[in-house]
Amino acid sequence: MDFKRIHSGSLSGESLHPRKKSCRVTRLNLLICMVLCAGFALLGLNVYQLHQMREEHLLHAREDHPITIVEGQVDKPMGNPPVVWIQGKRIETGYLNHVKIVFERLGFFVTHHGDVEWDVLWAHDYPFVTLKHALVDLQPHQRVNHFPGSGYITNKGILATMQLDAFPKCFRIPKDRDKLEEYAKLNPGTMWVQKNNNHRGIRIKQIEELDLNSEGSFIQEFISKPLLIDKRKFDIGVYVVMTSLSPLRVYMLEDESLFRFCPENYYPFDKDNVNKYVVHDAYTPMWKIPSLQQLYTEQNYSFKETFNRYMKNQGYNVSKIWEDIHSTILAVYLKKHPSLMQAGTVYKSTRNFFELVRFDFMLDENLKLYLMEVNMSPNLSTNHFMGNKRLYQHVIYNVLRVSRIASMVYNQFSNIKRC
Repeated sequence: MDFKRIHSGSLSGESLHPRKKSCRVTRLNLLICMVLCAGFALLGLNVYQLHQMREEHLLHAREDHPITIVEGQVDKPMGNPPVVWIQGKRIETGYLNHVKIVFERLGFFVTHHGDVEWDVLWAHDYPFVTLKHALVDLQPHQRVNHFPGSGYITNKGILATMQLDAFPKCFRIPKDRDKLEEYAKLNPGTMWVQKNNNHRGIRIKQIEELDLNSEGSFIQEFISKPLLIDKRKFDIGVYVVMTSLSPLRVYMLEDESLFRFCPENYYPFDKDNVNKYVVHDAYTPMWKIPSLQQLYTEQNYSFKETFNRYMKNQGYNVSKIWEDIHSTILAVYLKKHPSLMQAGTVYKSTRNFFELVRFDFMLDENLKLYLMEVNMSPNLSTNHFMGNKRLYQHVIYNVLRVSRIASMVYNQFSNIKRC
């Protein structure tokens, strides 16, 4: 804009004395030269800023964009790169490949063996028993992707009996057997789901079909009137990472979530057909739900944007849903914070730890929110659905960013001491 105004002023039709004109032209040329230099400098800055914005965009790009944070190969960083030890059973099956790829793109050296000096441990299973020998004397710079005592958040029995409004009615067996039988008498026709921590074999049962002597199980009221989209029951997976206990710091991934739909229509209801009401490994992804397919595939929306747009189009208050989700997550961590603090006293510091979990929610037909479970080490494998690759890598990258692990490589380049 400034350049155009100056150029416009130089074309005025004045009749000038030759010497004055020459002097005026010289000064004008000098001024134009200075402005051009400033313009090129500003252009260079803008190009750099656009490049930075483009790089940031690519970190969060959709699967259908030509480049993402984890595509292709990059040269290894100079010097000694930080080391990540990725540990899990049967790791050769590739279920942690996206974790490996994101770390490599950030400049980490990846190993699957703990006999080297490592900076980050990413363990699929809870490491404080099987890998205790490697964690007893953690150095200040070392980071581990679990908190001691995180089962207070992810254990299904503990979670379900936390007595928060977002949980379906739940009873521990055999401890709460009398309370269950009394509640069932007052609420005839209620259906139940009996669960344990391995989450296998879930089926709906009537009260008389339940095993009320099963140690270590709990019985949860079945939400019989769920909100449906295209006749399918679904759940909402929200990714959460805790990076600190003192002070408590918990982050929710705001721009994306996982939406999983049951393989079959909910109605006509049949309690013997779990495909109607259980979201399992063979769930139906969002892009196969007709009412959502166009928004996701043609409008290029994210999973969360697709859900939000659909709900708004149906007249639902989608903001209230996410406010309830946020409040429930916060309530869970605040309620279990003392237990987590106590579990952390075994170690010199809890600053070595961070943890990613996934909160799974569902809605009933009145938009009441229910928290169904919290998953330790949530699935990050695309063996079933390659369409989730963008989501999983986006989650992993953001976990490493908010936990400041992504900066380890840059700290080495700038000679900043890790802490």
